[in-house]
Amino acid sequence: MGILCVLSAVAAQGASSGSSVVGASILTATAVDATNCASGTAGVTSLGAVLPGGLTRSTADCRVLFGSSNSASSLRIRQDDATGTAMRAVGAWTNGPSGDGDHLGGIDASNPTRFWASGGNGTIITSINSGSTWATQATGSFQYLEDIDSWDATTAWATGTTGVLFATTNGTAWNAQASGVGTQLNSIEPLSASTVVIVGAGGVILRTTDGGATWPAMTSGTVTGLVDVVAHGTSDLWAVGYAGTIRRSINGGVAWTGQASGVAQHLYGVAAGDANNLWAVGQAGRILHTTDAGATWTPQTSGVAVDLLDVWAQDSRTAWASGASGTLLRTVDAGATWSVVASGTTRNLNALTSTSAGTLLYAANSGEIGVSALHTVTDYNPTTANWTGAGTNAFGACLAGVAGGAAAGGGTWTTDVHGVAGDCLQDDLEPWSPVTTTSEVIATAAVPGPTTFEAKVRFGFRSGTAQAAGSYSAPILFDVVAP
Repeated sequence: MGILCVLSAVAAQGASSGSSVVGASILTATAVDATNCASGTAGVTSLGAVLPGGLTRSTADCRVLFGSSNSASSLRIRQDDATGTAMRAVGAWTNGPSGDGDHLGGIDASNPTRFWASGGNGTIITSINSGSTWATQATGSFQYLEDIDSWDATTAWATGTTGVLFATTNGTAWNAQASGVGTQLNSIEPLSASTVVIVGAGGVILRTTDGGATWPAMTSGTVTGLVDVVAHGTSDLWAVGYAGTIRRSINGGVAWTGQASGVAQHLYGVAAGDANNLWAVGQAGRILHTTDAGATWTPQTSGVAVDLLDVWAQDSRTAWASGASGTLLRTVDAGATWSVVASGTTRNLNALTSTSAGTLLYAANSGEIGVSALHTVTDYNPTTANWTGAGTNAFGACLAGVAGGAAAGGGTWTTDVHGVAGDCLQDDLEPWSPVTTTSEVIATAAVPGPTTFEAKVRFGFRSGTAQAAGSYSAPILFDVVAP
């Protein structure tokens, strides 16, 4: 609970720039304000561009105001990345044919030891070496397999045209299952090894609780085609489709109710960052976002006019959208801004997914699969990843000072009094610290006073001599706690 500060920096072979956005979430009886985390523009922090082997830092203080109206309080800082990575970037893509020339419509990386993709002419291909090579698995079908999804490395399902449905329980042999329908089945979502939900044309929703031995039809409440389905946990599901259709289930796919999208365009993809934050994408660059589990959906500006065919969410702020003509977009600020990311191809990116470690994959036309080269930066360490060591990269923060009656937090978080006080030079004698996933106190206020106490923070980035080009970001969360 607090404010999210998404910092970004660019490591490149030439000049480029990056920016970061700061938002705020107010706690009961406490207040935190980081609109002054900026270099010239309120709410924006930028570390700019740096060549491999170079240094960059924020050129102005990130001034965080905090306090509690009725008690003492403390301001804390932590890394809000699920992987605990100091900084990370989706860098260059490894693009190439998967060994199958058919258009690919589905891709799955739910299990880190085995990836799957599906597509035309009954195609199912798999990789057990992180996407370096792919091998064909026989289905005996010539139908287009729209989607593929797995529960683990051996249990998976694939769906497609004319109600075709396949399953594997050993990761190798695929067997047909009777869906009971002849309509196109577009998307599949396993909730367990035995409970799976499928959506398709004509508003069809199927749900099995016995691994696929039987597929009873659920009442969807619509006859409009459903294109994609996503789950968060085992109870909450959302399905999207033609003419802006959105359906939701809160009991594992048994009963469904409608949600108002507010748009008439076809929606082709939906993704959940958490139980409340979701995105839906579709025709003509349409992106919708919700922060209340779909009670309200708000349009976001994608900046593109091509059809967006899929979306994938890493968390409540970071998401990717893919579409026609190699279009790939990314947001790190919950969709306030969407930036174009080079995908390395001009083919339609039909499906998008990510590993648990954050490596992104797409499935495209003509059998092309892309795997991102995920680049990371190390937390600042005065011994091993500092500002003067040879070859290493690093990301850290420095407490430039406190004001308004606040006191420094103590521990490693002490104010900069070395040389020129508060300048936080990239010198290892200055009080630089890592920003870890463990919440640490950086400043305290001994008396009440909401947003009257101030901490001034600088951020620094060191690009290793072999650092890959890319836009690096660090989701940082400031918490204000009372008492």
